[in-house]
Amino acid sequence: MDSPRTEEIAEAPENAGPMSGRELLGASRQADETSGLARVVEDSAERLFETEPGRLDIDEEKTKSSLAELLVASVAASDTRPHGKLLIEDLSNTLDTSVSPGTLYPELHGLSDDGILTQHELVQTKVYGIDDRAAAMERLLRGARTHLLLAEVLYSAVDSLEGRSRR
Repeated sequence: MDSPRTEEIAEAPENAGPMSGRELLGASRQADETSGLARVVEDSAERLFETEPGRLDIDEEKTKSSLAELLVASVAASDTRPHGKLLIEDLSNTLDTSVSPGTLYPELHGLSDDGILTQHELVQTKVYGIDDRAAAMERLLRGARTHLLLAEVLYSAVDSLEGRSRR
């Protein structure tokens, strides 16, 4: 059974021109295009570490513990309305994290049930978009604050071990 946030989207009429219904929705994607998540990760790594990131070494369990926030961030940063398989590929390619469909889809459905994401049904897939921008921003800010606080604690501990104070 679909969530109450699921919306049916009609296919484009035949006389709509050369674009398919999926293209009209923005759900198609060029193979060589960088994903929204990849762009955000690369930009953030360059700003934080002043280097070209290459492949980042992020612990998979840490990534999975922030899966909901990463999915919201990926959907928000996407130029298209991504489908589940694309989100799995983005997590794998960008953060070297393996997420099974059995983990991903319940998380997406929960975000949809919470009103953060919306599901749009196409012929054989669902694509996702941001439904409530304020709720999405709050979810991302809550996660960011938690991670920033933990990063500050860890950096303070490193400074302490080096005999320096952060104050």
